Amino acid sequence: MTSAQQGLLASVYSVVAADAGLGATLAGGKVYDQVPRGAAFPFVRLGAFTTESLDSGVPPTERHRFDIQVFSRANGRAEVLAIAARLEALLHHAALTVSGYVLTVLRLRETTVAAGRDRRSYRARLRFEAVTEKD
Repeated sequence: MTSAQQGLLASVYSVVAADAGLGATLAGGKVYDQVPRGAAFPFVRLGAFTTESLDSGVPPTERHRFDIQVFSRANGRAEVLAIAARLEALLHHAALTVSGYVLTVLRLRETTVAAGRDRRSYRARLRFEAVTEKD
């Protein structure tokens, strides 16, 4: 993991975990990197994170793609959609601080909502893209 990845992930986690409205919806701010066994619903999980060099020379530039997943067992899609909308509001075009880097782009690329395999839950996957340059 590059230091840009680490810094971006830490910044995303900090913003999401610190949001009072989201914390109230998640009944205690359940934002996980690794979901504990038996975690109560609803919760948010930081998902896949990939980084590629853009080979743009100076300053070194990287593109990051990462997922944030929302899990709910509420009746219907309303809760998972509301949490996804709040995550979008918090992160889409946000000016996050990434120590040692300049965040030039942070945007939501796609949101997918589907019923869980257990037929009792819903999941949303938000796919974000970010670009960092070494400062």
